[in-house]
Amino acid sequence: MEDLGNNPTYMHKVLNISENIEDLIDNQFYRIASLRQSILKQAFEGKLVPQDPNDEPASVLLERIKAEKSNPKKAKQMEMI
Repeated sequence: MEDLGNNPTYMHKVLNISENIEDLIDNQFYRIASLRQSILKQAFEGKLVPQDPNDEPASVLLERIKAEKSNPKKAKQMEMI
């Protein structure tokens, strides 16, 4: 039985396969990064889920967060509005 580890042709084939796998993995990492950016972009544009027209505007939410941080009593008052 031949020792494949000492066979240059076999080793060359194994090396080529290894390099091809490495290239495939690198390409998949690039695709993952691109998909992540695309998903984040769509999320910030409000395109991932249906938008509820009854949701409060972001400006109102930000005002409420500021009030909660600066004055807990004022935050309670704004909740009642």
